[in-house]
Amino acid sequence: MKFFTQISTADIFRKAQKVDTPLDGLKTDVDNPYMAAVEADDMKTAQKMVDEAAREAGYTYGPVWHAGSGAFNTFKRRYERDKVNSAAEAARRGRFGKGIFFSDEKDVAGGFGSVNRRFFLRMNFPVEHNLGGASYYDGALHDPETGEAYLDDDGKPMRVDQDFLPDEAAELHLDDTGKYNTGVIVRGVYESIPSKDHPKPMSDIYVVGNPNQIKSADPVTYDDQKKPIPLEKRFDSSNSDIRY
Repeated sequence: MKFFTQISTADIFRKAQKVDTPLDGLKTDVDNPYMAAVEADDMKTAQKMVDEAAREAGYTYGPVWHAGSGAFNTFKRRYERDKVNSAAEAARRGRFGKGIFFSDEKDVAGGFGSVNRRFFLRMNFPVEHNLGGASYYDGALHDPETGEAYLDDDGKPMRVDQDFLPDEAAELHLDDTGKYNTGVIVRGVYESIPSKDHPKPMSDIYVVGNPNQIKSADPVTYDDQKKPIPLEKRFDSSNSDIRY
């Protein structure tokens, strides 16, 4: 059974080179109608315009979910959250150092914190794997209805290659220097194993390496003075603040 396709990290980095364009190509003529919608509390129209602006700026993945213990405006890289100097140092300590993680399932993301928010991601030619119902943590394959592990001919649990699990794939393929818009998508993952009469959702995990690849999917974001941020100032890849 085949669950993945190999691609070299060098190929990913070449394909994912950042293209710098002023404000990522957003047109200023969408700004006034957007602010009019915000002032009229027409969030349906504002959301539609935000969704279109995200796609135009290259933030084409999402909305996806990320939960934490509180709200913040700039994501930290994994090694920064763990108070380590670099991903390389984290690896020397036997720890994972790369990856900012998101789920396409709101409830799955919600298991990691009380503040659950939607985001758009920018990834150029992400590495993709479909694990077909494997555990996030050890790669064991499970029956979606009973939760029982699938066994091979020797009676041992069937597992996907460890390198294709979200944490390991992030270490292998992500750039975290800000030079490239790399990404990893791992589909068909169980964060929590199902059991009979207690089904659990399989989710798709999205992982990026750099904070500027992440932007809020909210219909309105606000600056430090609590004023709505114009649409032309959002989705700016030169700014790591999720609001802009």
